[in-house]
Amino acid sequence: PYPTVPPDAASLVGITNFSITHSGLESQLLGITIQHEKPELEQQKTAILKEEEDLKVQLADLEKMLLKTLATSEGNILENKKLIDALSETKEKSNTIQQGLEKSAELQMDLDSQRNVYQPIAQEGSQMFFLMRDLRALNHMYQFSLNLFVSLFKQALATETPGGDTSVRINMLTATLLSMVFAYTSRSLFKADRLTFGMHFVKHLRADHFDAPSWDYFLGVLVESVHGGRAQAKPEWVPQELAGAFTTVARVDEQHRREAHFPPGRHNPFHQLLITQAFRPDRLEVAMSNLICKLLEVKSISPPSMSLQRVYESESSASEPVLFITTPGADPSQELQDFAERIVGKARYHQVAMGQGQAEVAMNLLRQCAKNGDWLCLKNIHLVVSWLPTLEKEVYMLTPHPEFRLFLTAESHDKFPSSLLESSLKITFESPPGTKMNLKRTYEQWTQEYISSGQPVRAQVMFLLAWFHAVVQERRNFVPQGWSKFYEFSFADLRSGADIIDLTTRNGRAPQWKYIVGLLENAIYGGRVDNPYDIQVMRTYLHQFFSADMVSSASGSRAKVVPGARDITLPTSTHLPDFLSIITQLPDTDEPGIFSMPANANRTVQEANSTRVLVQLKTMATAASHGRALMSLLERGIGSVARVLKGTQMLTPAIQDVATALLRNEVPGPWDSKWEGPEDPIQYVRSAVSRLVEVERMFGVAGKSGLMESGTSINLGHMYHADTFLNALRQQTARALDESMDNLRLVTTWDA
Repeated sequence: PYPTVPPDAASLVGITNFSITHSGLESQLLGITIQHEKPELEQQKTAILKEEEDLKVQLADLEKMLLKTLATSEGNILENKKLIDALSETKEKSNTIQQGLEKSAELQMDLDSQRNVYQPIAQEGSQMFFLMRDLRALNHMYQFSLNLFVSLFKQALATETPGGDTSVRINMLTATLLSMVFAYTSRSLFKADRLTFGMHFVKHLRADHFDAPSWDYFLGVLVESVHGGRAQAKPEWVPQELAGAFTTVARVDEQHRREAHFPPGRHNPFHQLLITQAFRPDRLEVAMSNLICKLLEVKSISPPSMSLQRVYESESSASEPVLFITTPGADPSQELQDFAERIVGKARYHQVAMGQGQAEVAMNLLRQCAKNGDWLCLKNIHLVVSWLPTLEKEVYMLTPHPEFRLFLTAESHDKFPSSLLESSLKITFESPPGTKMNLKRTYEQWTQEYISSGQPVRAQVMFLLAWFHAVVQERRNFVPQGWSKFYEFSFADLRSGADIIDLTTRNGRAPQWKYIVGLLENAIYGGRVDNPYDIQVMRTYLHQFFSADMVSSASGSRAKVVPGARDITLPTSTHLPDFLSIITQLPDTDEPGIFSMPANANRTVQEANSTRVLVQLKTMATAASHGRALMSLLERGIGSVARVLKGTQMLTPAIQDVATALLRNEVPGPWDSKWEGPEDPIQYVRSAVSRLVEVERMFGVAGKSGLMESGTSINLGHMYHADTFLNALRQQTARALDESMDNLRLVTTWDA
């Protein structure tokens, strides 16, 4: 939004808008690509533009000199030989300069044709960045900076590819960029939002698979009377209770009316997803995940399990804070402390739990750690959001030691400073999705030295503990069938359990099962459980996992199969790869049987997750569409005029009409046809931008609690078409009151 400038200062202040545009970012990314792939083209382009500017300056100087000569001439101009000679010389120089400009234009066109080979990766990169920015509609914490994206873009360009055709390399680099951006962004999102992010990405990056009517039907936007026209005869394989769903799908895709068996190959992947949505809504979540992986060619919508070692070595820096976005009950500080003690030592790691009176302590420690190269962790900074701008300013002013690292932990907060979010390396910290990812994360924290520091039986019990930890955490996805409520089982519980196992198996002793089960049930995991049914479930799990039958004995007896798993027995070694090989063989998606639950337990969970994704997609799509078409039109019009003035684009009748209207201080016709705003062009643009901001704010409120129910004040002057809003309100009121619209009257009051 534009700043408010008093009228007496408006004539003295020039406002410059530094907002990023699609075309501007695309040009920037294209320049970066050319600089990396063909630096000579970029150098030639720069040289030609410089030469062209020099020629234009010379031409302007000649015009000034000609005017000065004419103004200072004396007597009859036709008889002034000196003046005529000067005019002839000026004409010759002008022709020479004009020829130079034409040659420069030809060379520039030739260079542009060579540069355009790299246009696809720049276009897709620009689109990816703006898709990342759309995620703010899901959570305020999902904000990413342009510098971050450019850094990812350069990393993708540095990828080595087999030699060959340039177009093949560009395709491979584009795929690499997509994979890196997808993984980075997914790591910065909570697992509940990753499926929404994936569908948003695939819908826009693979738009040829998604036609508008099908997408509207998918989101539930398409409303069509099932009574209109002749009913479609359903195939025999469609159950009677799903006849309505078949009719609706058939109305979306005309081809479905002629097909009774949906043979493979006749429908694109998205149409297959629509069929799944209609007939098996309980499998829609898995179908969406499969669609994303297939079209985007990614292995999973979940990022690789978070490794502090990898973050420290490959991504973190002294000047960029690492922000862990947590959920209630998830705390990375203990895991971070253990890692820091291994890397820099206990004396060089400091942490402060933020709260009242801790700001000055944190600031002094920040300056001290930055100077000495120590590590600092500020925990729960969402409790002091008013102080965060001060922290941000101090971080920017630091000249830190290269070994300095700043870690921050915070829960989601709507008032968290956007600039701090964009300048931080964001990592969401919660239990990984799925048993497989949960086990992977655990074993990334357990090194080979840790696993082999005892007898094989200790390593086996450690694996059982990791599996048990993953099961009790993932069972929370089935509330209230799995647990009666969401229990905050955390990494601290796993660490405490591992300490108990260490004590009971020290010096090669056999595990003391009663001791292990008793402490896990009454003090560690079971200490969080407060429901009698849940306590019984916890006790059953503990007796299943932690018994002598689960491990191999010294006499060579074979261990039992791991509870909930098929044909998985524990290795009899202390080698970390043996346990990792078991984990990699596990399926990416958990079946309810792994939690000792019936097969149909997954239906309710998947349907609820799918419904949430559709609601989020609908909110993002609606917020993105209102006002964006007008803003795109304004951007294209003003941008085209600017490029014509710079000499980088040809003048067309449409651009000339826009420029002529602006010179007359009038709003161009195409703009006015989209929205009838102020008559002054500057005020028109400002009003359009302010309305877009307000509309997006209202959609954000509507997505959380409902616009009318939230009690938020609504300014009709901030809408593009207030009459449309009032008409929609009228229709909604008529439905709520079960009353005819003709009987409703708009009433105003000044007493409310």
